[in-house]
Amino acid sequence: MLEEAIVNHLILTPAPSDNAGDIVVGSPAWFAGLHGATRFRLATPQGLITVRKERSGGGRGGWYWRAYRKQRGRLHRFYLGPDTALTPQTLAAASAALGALPAVPDSELDSSGGKCIATAPRLPGECLLQ
Repeated sequence: MLEEAIVNHLILTPAPSDNAGDIVVGSPAWFAGLHGATRFRLATPQGLITVRKERSGGGRGGWYWRAYRKQRGRLHRFYLGPDTALTPQTLAAASAALGALPAVPDSELDSSGGKCIATAPRLPGECLLQ
């Protein structure tokens, strides 16, 4: 249901092919839709953030959500929690954390292809993937 949906201003707009109406984040319809969903996008002033459901602990644990944003060739992620934790406040925290990533000055890029050689400061709940 949510695979191609976008959350903007705490309103989820499903893909046109879903033939569904808008859903308010935090509503009963929101939590019902999360049960079967695996991803959606979150619109922020800095661009889109991808939100994905993943299995924890090498498949041993339950399912949880993470938000991802790529900047300057690096993928940043933010832990959101299980379905029940995807509240307006949690999405706002992810948007603030991933949207507040500092821009990497061009002087910190190498000349071989733009790979960043600087380590950006980490934010609470965020870590960098290589």
